[in-house]
Amino acid sequence: MNRPELQPTGDLNVPIHTLDKRLLVTIGSVAVLIVVNGALDVWNTRRVYDTMALVSHSNEVITSLEQVLSTMKDAETGQRGFLITGESHYLEPFDAAVGLLEGEIEQLQRLTADNPSQRAHIPVLRRLVAEKMSELRRTIDLRKKEGFQAAQVVVLTDEGKQTMDALRDENLAMRAEERRLLSERTSGSEHSRAIALATTLVSAVVGLVLVGAFVRLFRRDIGIRAQSARILHEQKEIFRTTLASIGDGVITTDPDGRVWFLNGVAESLTGWTSKEAEGIPLENVFHIVNEQTRRPVDNPALRALREGVVVGLANHTVLVAKDGKERPIDDSAAPIRDAQGNLTGVVLVFRDVTQRRETERSLHDADRRKDEFLAVLSHELRNPLAPLRNALEILHRADDDQRAVTKVRGIMERQVQQMVRLIDDLLDISRITHNVLELRRDAIEVASIVTGAMESSGPLLAERGQQVTLNLPSTPIYVDGDKSRLTQALCNLLGNSAKYSEPGGHVTVTVLQCDRTVELRVTDTGIGIPAEMLDRVFEMFERGERSPKQRVDGLGIGLTLVRRIVELHGGSVEARSEGPGRGSEFVLRLPVVAPPSLEAKSPRGAAAQSVKRRILVADDNPDSATSLAMMLRIMGNEVRSVTDGENALREAATFRPDIVLLDIGMPRVDGYATARRVRESPWGRDVTLIAVTGWGQDDYKRRSQEAGFDHHLVKPVDIPTLVGIVGQSSPVSRTA
Repeated sequence: MNRPELQPTGDLNVPIHTLDKRLLVTIGSVAVLIVVNGALDVWNTRRVYDTMALVSHSNEVITSLEQVLSTMKDAETGQRGFLITGESHYLEPFDAAVGLLEGEIEQLQRLTADNPSQRAHIPVLRRLVAEKMSELRRTIDLRKKEGFQAAQVVVLTDEGKQTMDALRDENLAMRAEERRLLSERTSGSEHSRAIALATTLVSAVVGLVLVGAFVRLFRRDIGIRAQSARILHEQKEIFRTTLASIGDGVITTDPDGRVWFLNGVAESLTGWTSKEAEGIPLENVFHIVNEQTRRPVDNPALRALREGVVVGLANHTVLVAKDGKERPIDDSAAPIRDAQGNLTGVVLVFRDVTQRRETERSLHDADRRKDEFLAVLSHELRNPLAPLRNALEILHRADDDQRAVTKVRGIMERQVQQMVRLIDDLLDISRITHNVLELRRDAIEVASIVTGAMESSGPLLAERGQQVTLNLPSTPIYVDGDKSRLTQALCNLLGNSAKYSEPGGHVTVTVLQCDRTVELRVTDTGIGIPAEMLDRVFEMFERGERSPKQRVDGLGIGLTLVRRIVELHGGSVEARSEGPGRGSEFVLRLPVVAPPSLEAKSPRGAAAQSVKRRILVADDNPDSATSLAMMLRIMGNEVRSVTDGENALREAATFRPDIVLLDIGMPRVDGYATARRVRESPWGRDVTLIAVTGWGQDDYKRRSQEAGFDHHLVKPVDIPTLVGIVGQSSPVSRTA
């Protein structure tokens, strides 16, 4: 590759002792000329450096503006990933942006301190960044506290999009202004260098005319060469340093498409060093193929050389490094032109987008699994509705057919219980995912866990005609845990075996103690589990393959709940199977603890006396209020019902109830406000207040307690629990 060199000129063979007096005068004149020329060179060099510094400063401002916009995009990408999936690791780009943005804005403010026009944009840019980050935080908080739909409502207002569009416009305006300055400064730099070159050439010509002595010519020539080499070296180093500081890979070529320079990032991505690649055709160093077809891709840099335009890379392109390693990339190439517009090479800028591709694939997969889950959820919630609707029609037509009524009542109880179980599973998964599931631990005999699970799973196993064999130890084994949660885990395993086994199959429950661990093994003769599924059956929404004859209910989260509950107890669960059609075995392991000490336990309390209570029911759903009031009247209580908070307060003031059941989400005055106003009344201080709501999260329970409620029941209300609360409540004195 040819590089321009300064060539010495003139006669170098004249000895100095032949110089005559006239020549000495000429030499004196040359000396003066040299002094003047030196001063001009210093002035021109300083001007060149000053203009180059201005060019570099404009480039730095443009880069800083692009970095602010890129960081905002990263924050927005992290927010979207978290809103869709709910997985905290998607917030990493957002969290990183929070730590970077203030510093980037401060840097931009420092860079534009000398430009009043640009400085006026900084407060606007800072305000838009703050507004956008506030909107992102608000949607993230909503997603954490209230779920995807609550956050989606904010997103769909387009508030964030409008702020981001305004931010882009402000950023683009600043970049446009800086590019205008860059163009002016680049032109000024070229002009300064032209003046410097012209001055040097004029001085050289005059010196050649005046100087007759080869010593002076030689010294002058050497001086010019040294100075030119130094300037060229400094310019080259500035150019290399600028390209090396860019965070993307950069490759430059000469007009023939041969590599001239690679920065550090480009060296890392291509596997070539800049020294190795110098002079090699670009396509040998920057080897790109289509990710899907594996066919070579038209190199954008070569196209930029051919057409003289900026060219971007097509999607699904991978860079094949020198060692064969492949990375997905995107890039752009632009021609390099001199001051006269002549094409002198091309610059190629590219970046590794592996992480972005993986994020896109993860989001796509999460979106697919979300759609599958919503379809399953819709199906599973509709399944109980069909028999419930049929049962209601039967009741409407049954008249006095008591057998039909009894049978229908059993159907309705089972289907309502199925819907409650589905909703409870969803709530439990949410609590465990957010690490808010409360365990009420105690020393529990393992046999009681098996008994409780069998009681819950018995109807399903009996319905499918499946036999159950229990192999329990002769001596008690104890674990430290929450009995209801461990019973729920074992019940889910039994339900899984029932669902994935043909009618008439066999399920075996075995309890074994192994040193300090107890194993609960649930073995079935069902369809079995393929080897590749054994590690995935406990993942969220995974549902095993089944035969067309099988109808498998559930959301695909039962086994996930099992694993999370067992892990919270310091245990583990494992799936085993010899393959399809060979049955399966689930092994639940828990740490064994010492038996509890024997001590007298007081009875839970005497049976509630049959005392008539005054009960007020308030619910904005008339059917819910009416049905609950009817049930409480059948129990022998005096009951009144209303459909909003204001009527509840008016009715309570005259009715003076012993117990008030309040829905939380009522119009006009909600349940929280109603409870507070009841407690503020003299007659309401001793009233038993019960919150009846569809919200069962810990935060709602805390708010109920703060509002003055004595109990918090989740719809549909567990009737035995409600009966127990009513029976244990004391009648209120009417003297107040």
